[in-house]
Amino acid sequence: MFEQAVGYGFTEMEPAEALARFGTFPYWIYAYSGAATMANVLFSEPTRGLFRIVHDTSQGHPEIWEMIHLLSSAALTAVIVWWGVGSIRTHGRSAPESRVFIAMLVALLACGVLSFNYSRDRLGGMAVPFYALAAFFALRAAVMKTLEASRAKLVLASVALVLFATAWATRATATIEIARIFSLRNQTEWLVLLPARRAEFAERPTYLRIMQSMIDQGTAEGAPRPTPYPRWVTRTLGLPESQPAVTPFAYSLADAIERDDVQRAYTFIRGGQDPNDLIAVRHPVLTEGREVLTSPLLWAVATNSRQSVLMLFGFGARMDRPADRRAPCLAEALGHSEMAELVRRYGGTTSTDPCPPASELATILPAAK
Repeated sequence: MFEQAVGYGFTEMEPAEALARFGTFPYWIYAYSGAATMANVLFSEPTRGLFRIVHDTSQGHPEIWEMIHLLSSAALTAVIVWWGVGSIRTHGRSAPESRVFIAMLVALLACGVLSFNYSRDRLGGMAVPFYALAAFFALRAAVMKTLEASRAKLVLASVALVLFATAWATRATATIEIARIFSLRNQTEWLVLLPARRAEFAERPTYLRIMQSMIDQGTAEGAPRPTPYPRWVTRTLGLPESQPAVTPFAYSLADAIERDDVQRAYTFIRGGQDPNDLIAVRHPVLTEGREVLTSPLLWAVATNSRQSVLMLFGFGARMDRPADRRAPCLAEALGHSEMAELVRRYGGTTSTDPCPPASELATILPAAK
């Protein structure tokens, strides 16, 4: 009866809970979900059936971006209604502009009907092109009306239109930045999730073959990157707080691994560096301040660089050397138990030999020799 979680007011219910609450007569919640999707197109609220902006405002801590979304959508919808109703009254329902307004209403209603089971922003997508067309005609009519007004009203309306345009430009910028954030996340997943995917779908050769054929596309150079805005701009745009930090340039694979900068670490692998060739590393503790040669995998384990370890396993790192086979022991000696488990899971180490004393693994020097 309910395929996904259902938003209702200020809370979200899982399908089982929604079934227990509305199972005997689900039509009211169906109507609510459909209306919520239509309202989201018109007012940016609710989202997923949840009145988040109303909740945050009632709690006294609304975000700037929430007010921008709510007020700009409400203002645009009001202008569209003013224009649409006026167009029908003046030109009749058969006029081209009137038909745009009617088509928007029909598409909006269709989105509501199709989202009866649960409300999501994407379910209103069918109405968005018609809403955009209606917005064009409505704003053009508003500007023409403004030009006919007195000087005082002209100035006031011009200021309002500039603020209105700024609000929507802010939202457009946020949309672009969110797409860039997802682009980076998706590429990072291609870099670090290959070992897990290969293990999970080991019995599905077709899936693995398709995945293998898409690696070049998923890890291609030139993918969009988020703009490093100041925090106040990030909050104004409504972007995730945990955006990737800007990291210094990595001059070597060792530098990138030490920072766990998996994007730049992979740049060296993409450029032809063998993930099994020894690299020169230096660390005040791990190498006692000396420059030593060790494998990228062992260096990633020593620096507890989880994403780099997964990337190396995904793109051909092996544990052929005796030092590399002791990587789980090194991780445990350094207090990185999760790293030790990770290496054993994806490194193919089946040795049951006990680990050497921790004192022998306090640095990577013994393993590198």
